[in-house]
Order: sequence, then C-alpha cells, then structure tokens
Amino acid sequence: MNQNTSNTNSVDGANDEGQGANPAENNLRKVEGMADFDPATLKKAKVGLHTLGGGELTAGSLEDMLEFPLDYTYKVIGINTPEFVPAVETFFAEASPKIHQKESSSGKYVSLSITVHLTDYATLKKYYDGVATLKGFKYCM
Repeated sequence: MNQNTSNTNSVDGANDEGQGANPAENNLRKVEGMADFDPATLKKAKVGLHTLGGGELTAGSLEDMLEFPLDYTYKVIGINTPEFVPAVETFFAEASPKIHQKESSSGKYVSLSITVHLTDYATLKKYYDGVATLKGFKYCM
C-alpha cells in the first residue's frame, strides 16, 4: 500500500522543515519563531528587512502595498545597552509612538515594537533610514 507521507501544509505548501514555495516566507517564519534574536538568521530573512548593510525596503515594494494615512509598526532590534532604548525613544518622539520592549533570552539584544501614525511613504522611509544610524542598532523590520 502506497501512502503519501508528505508533511506539506495545505494552507501555504510549506512542510515541517519550512521548505515551501516562497523562501522569503520561510525565512520570516524562522525569524518569528526564534527564542533569541540571532543576527545571522535575521540577516537571511529578506522580507521588509532594513539593515546597516542595505535592506529590502524599496520605493516600488512597500510603498505600493500601503495606503496612507496608517498606523505602522517598526520592529527595531539592537544591542541591549543603557543608551540604545532611550536613543530609539528620542528618535521616534515627535511621532508620539507606542513602544513595547522585550529583551532576548540571553539579555544581549532588545527588541522594540514601535507603532506610529504615518501620513506618507517619505516619513516611513525617513524613520527606517534614521533608526539605522543609531549606536547599537542591528535590524529593523
């Protein structure tokens, strides 16, 4: 008797090893499931990721998907130093952000979810570009 033992998920075509039709979605799943913030893994996830080394934020992609005005959440990850979180808070202060902070399990990194109200793409890009210049910054999604 021949049985199909495939582990394919019927919703998105991904199997248990994360090997689906869309590699970018597989990488994003890996990032979302991390217990700790591993920079090497985050660098491989190229879904809306902006890094100091150049990211995937382009005018023809994100801009076309969004309708302004909107509330937008940035996920900023950096080294957990006494200076990093206050620098991010100061940088976003003019936008009256709602900020949620979480440390990695090792305490080495900190993740900030920053929700702001945006009226145009230029402002969205300004924040992505500016936060990348802060000392201790690692990634922004």
